[in-house]
Amino acid sequence: MQRAVQATVDEENVLDPSLRKTKYCIIRLLNIIFADRIAERLASSDDAATRDQIDAGEVNHKTAFWREGAAEFLSNTTDFNNLFDLASNDPRFHGINPSVIVGHGVARLYGMWKKVYRNYAKAYVKFYVPGQNSDDFYDYCDSSLDAAYLRVCTKVKSELEAFVNGGMHAEDEVDSMNLNKEPVRPQSNRSSRW
Repeated sequence: MQRAVQATVDEENVLDPSLRKTKYCIIRLLNIIFADRIAERLASSDDAATRDQIDAGEVNHKTAFWREGAAEFLSNTTDFNNLFDLASNDPRFHGINPSVIVGHGVARLYGMWKKVYRNYAKAYVKFYVPGQNSDDFYDYCDSSLDAAYLRVCTKVKSELEAFVNGGMHAEDEVDSMNLNKEPVRPQSNRSSRW
């Protein structure tokens, strides 16, 4: 009798694998997103949708980019099974094994990306506030190893850093350490009597 009750309880507590997330899932997802053959498409994934894409429901987690990413996530491709070299020597990442595959759907993976991106964006803003006492990005991640790994990914794929940082290019950023410096104005042929 006790076994029958236990079996019923166990069956009720079994989660659908697509709902489980391990500490490896986002690291694996980031490995896929920043892989050579997929990374170039990441920056265009937020482009404005065409009318045909909207009509076909091909927006957000339904885009071809995220469907392809989900298919790669489930594949046992060795390209995604290791940490980037910048993280492999960091003791915080010891024990992380991106080769562990948990079956997640497209919507779940897209949700994971949004969450890690949000955590990264918060840490990025904190990291660049003048007068901070640490040069370690992880100190501003609120213990989010995933956000710290996204930072590693942007260092490895520096061409995607502007996209991940919200599309801001280096020339558009304000250097708060030189705010008192007078901006250089181009010479004009006009009279300065104005």
